[in-house]
Amino acid sequence: MEIMIVTALIAMVMGLAIQRIDNRNNQAKSAVRQLAGLSRDLHNKSRLNGVTYRLVIDMKEGSDSREPHSFWVEQASAAILLRPEQMSLSLAERERQERDRLGSEERSPTAGFSPDTSILKQPQVLPPPLIFEGVEVVGMEGLVNSGQAFIYFFPQGLSQEAAIHLRTGPTGRWTMATNPLTGRMDILNQHSPLSELRQGAP
Repeated sequence: MEIMIVTALIAMVMGLAIQRIDNRNNQAKSAVRQLAGLSRDLHNKSRLNGVTYRLVIDMKEGSDSREPHSFWVEQASAAILLRPEQMSLSLAERERQERDRLGSEERSPTAGFSPDTSILKQPQVLPPPLIFEGVEVVGMEGLVNSGQAFIYFFPQGLSQEAAIHLRTGPTGRWTMATNPLTGRMDILNQHSPLSELRQGAP
C-alpha cells in the first residue's frame, strides 16, 4: 500500500514537471512564431504606408542578464531613403555611432524613431528561459549579443538581411533568417551563422 502511494506521488510530481516543461516550450515556440509574423507584417506595412520601421531587439546585458529579453517596433519620424547597395552598411555605421553616443546630446541621423503602438501595443517579453543569443546584420561586423540591435524595413520594399539567434535552456537553439526582398523569416532549429546562410542562398 505504501509503495503504491509513493509511486502515485512520484507519478504526479513527474506529470506536473512534464506539463510545466511543455508549457514553456509552447510559449517559446509561440514567441518565435510571433516574431516571424511581425517581420513579414513590417515589410508589408512599410511598403504600403511609405514609412520606415525598425524592429528593436533588446538583449539587456546579454545571456547573463536576469532581466527577460524583449522586442518592439519603432517608426521613423522622417523618411529614410537609401539606395539598396548603401542600406545595410550605412545604417550599421550610424547605429554603431548611436550606441556610442547614447546619453549624449549629439544624436545620430537615425535617432528619430519612436515606439509604434499601432503594431505592438507594448514591448513583447520573451518567456523565460528563452533569450536572444545574438543578432547579425549584413554590413555590421560581428555579433551583437548585448544591448539593443535593430533590423530596418524600408518603403522601397526592402528589409535588412539579418539572423536572429535564440536560445532556450542548455540545448534548444533557433536561428531566424530575414529575407531582404520579402521580409519573411525562415526558422531553423539550430544555430546558423549569417555567413553560412548567405553562402547557402541560391
